[in-house]
Amino acid sequence: MVELGDRMRFTIVWAPLACLVTLATASPQEEPATAVDPAGHWEGRILRLGVDFDVDLFRRDGAWAGDVSIPAEGAFDLPLTAIEVDGLSVAFTIDETPGDPTFRGTLVTDSTFTGTLRQAGAEFVFELRRAAETAAADAGLDAFGPWMREALEAWRVPGAAVAVVRGDAAVLLEGYGVRSLASGEPVDPDTLFAIGSTTKAFTTFLVATEIERGVLGWDDRVRDALPDFRLADEFVSERLTVRDLVTHRSGLPRHDLLWYGRSGVNAPDIVQRMRHLSLNRGLRQTFQYNNLGFVVAGEVLRAETGKDWHELVRERVFEPLGMRRSTTRAADFLADANHATGHGDRGGEIVEIPFRRVDVVGPAGSIGSSVAEMSNWIRLQLRRGAFEGTPLVEPASLAELHTPQMIVSELPEDPMIGIGAAAHGWFVDSYRGHLRVHHGGRIDGYAAFVALFPNDDLGVVCYANATPTPLPELAVRRIADLALDLEPRDWSGEALAAQETADAEDDAPPPRVEGTSPSRPIDAFAGEYLHPGYGSFIVEASGAESALTLRMDDLGGPLEHWHFDTFRVAESAGGSEDPFSGLLVRFETDETGAVSAAHVVLEPALPPLRFTAAADPRLSDPDVLAELVGTYRYREMDFVVSLRGTGLVADVAGQPTFTLVPKRDDTFSIAEAEGYSVQFRRDESGTCTAVELRQPNGTFIAKRTE
Repeated sequence: MVELGDRMRFTIVWAPLACLVTLATASPQEEPATAVDPAGHWEGRILRLGVDFDVDLFRRDGAWAGDVSIPAEGAFDLPLTAIEVDGLSVAFTIDETPGDPTFRGTLVTDSTFTGTLRQAGAEFVFELRRAAETAAADAGLDAFGPWMREALEAWRVPGAAVAVVRGDAAVLLEGYGVRSLASGEPVDPDTLFAIGSTTKAFTTFLVATEIERGVLGWDDRVRDALPDFRLADEFVSERLTVRDLVTHRSGLPRHDLLWYGRSGVNAPDIVQRMRHLSLNRGLRQTFQYNNLGFVVAGEVLRAETGKDWHELVRERVFEPLGMRRSTTRAADFLADANHATGHGDRGGEIVEIPFRRVDVVGPAGSIGSSVAEMSNWIRLQLRRGAFEGTPLVEPASLAELHTPQMIVSELPEDPMIGIGAAAHGWFVDSYRGHLRVHHGGRIDGYAAFVALFPNDDLGVVCYANATPTPLPELAVRRIADLALDLEPRDWSGEALAAQETADAEDDAPPPRVEGTSPSRPIDAFAGEYLHPGYGSFIVEASGAESALTLRMDDLGGPLEHWHFDTFRVAESAGGSEDPFSGLLVRFETDETGAVSAAHVVLEPALPPLRFTAAADPRLSDPDVLAELVGTYRYREMDFVVSLRGTGLVADVAGQPTFTLVPKRDDTFSIAEAEGYSVQFRRDESGTCTAVELRQPNGTFIAKRTE
């Protein structure tokens, strides 16, 4: 603990002095000044601690005087003493403070002052810039408006909004374009957008608040909070931690169609269904982006606090930050008169697209907010967990959220972007040599990008009401170039050229065997198909030609015959946002020739998933089952069918009782004997007269005797 008097106190994670950054010197391209007047207002940061501070230096009665303020510590205008100015060297001490904190450095240029803070035997690097230089950089943002208006047109995006935060103030809040092509109403800084996965940082922030309360730890096992939690791999189930959930290293691929576009599913359902989802990597083996981990994190928070995630976000983030219109619920978002409408490309035309509810995976991406209110969230990040002088989390907790945990496997294609890593609800890399903490978001007609440049005391938010589009990140790059006074680069033009090249490359359709036909009548493929994790989808036969349609809640579309017993979801179905568009569905038949399953790739990182054909609901009707009860004889063997509970069983002398599992067309499989089944036969009046006993070595007819 380092103390700067009773008014300032902050915790430091100590490191060997050898690890400290050395005193900065002038760049080889700069000619250092021979003498610089240090008088004025300076703003900067103690780098190792991440503490922002400002210094005023001035002459009073021929002598140097000054003061220092550290807003995050509630310390303002503390007097300086022992001020020494000798050419380019400047030194001063904070008056009457334990440890004699002394700043000593060099005026590198007229606008840059770097050096070291020494206190109680420890040493830390600091950087200061004249406030006038910061103001000049912010004034350069005037060039952003024309750029954004051109970019909206080039990328065919109806509207966007931007917030730029410098230190503890928003220096740019602006809307561009329109909320909706239909209404033509303009976007303003208060327009709500769906912010997608940039929500994830709010969830990890909530986890940090629980860790500070001492009831949770990053490396606590998920099962400690949710004893019934399981994945398909028991080894992973036993060891998975809270940190693993939110840093994308569980070994589980995305499996997004478990929840996306699905109705009637809630967070507890998702957690239960996850035990039926295949993993494709080992625990902590590699980075794989995963939304489901954040749903589980939300359930961990519920178990620890007794409150759901939606309530916690409002209580611990929205209310203290004054984010009064921000919401986690789709109904509230749509009810707000000033919300943007999502848009997408449909056959070359930009049109409004339906808003799909994502409340069920709220912790992963359901927040709707404006750039005006999100600027307060950025201020909290840049002020080390404090907002307007009130700490919401400790600086060390916030620093942990921004600390890399898992390298992202893809190497950057551009040398100006450093290797990326996943932190807790954030990604971390470098942008043209500047540390960048960021996250993007995309959900049904909305795109977002939030970026922090902690060492530059800069934060940027950009939202757009169209998908897919890279515009928000491109806008953040443009703003960073302006605010950090970097050499301009045409990020948007380069991205447009790359997209045109990609669009010119035709995607090859999947292989197809021409001249084939289905093995069964089209109607035979109709029915419900079940998976223990993904639930079900329905194939319906309709129309004069018995065309097939696949529907999984809000997803799917017409099926066209591809080859043999494989069909393809029409590419036009549901538009570009429908993940079923273009997927192949291969139907499987059993030993009797009945359609027994469908195989479809719903998770690209895994082989096709097998959905079993659901039983005919008639075969669960007690009245129908009663019609099948009786004794059936094959030669000297009696096959006795009886009703037990809600299902049928069969007894054969000298053998154990067999359980009959309903299928279709009066067919039942035998649970205790794979490959064995029975089919009841009816006469023209519908009376059951016999049963076919089907087994690997043949089919045998047993006639009803009673």
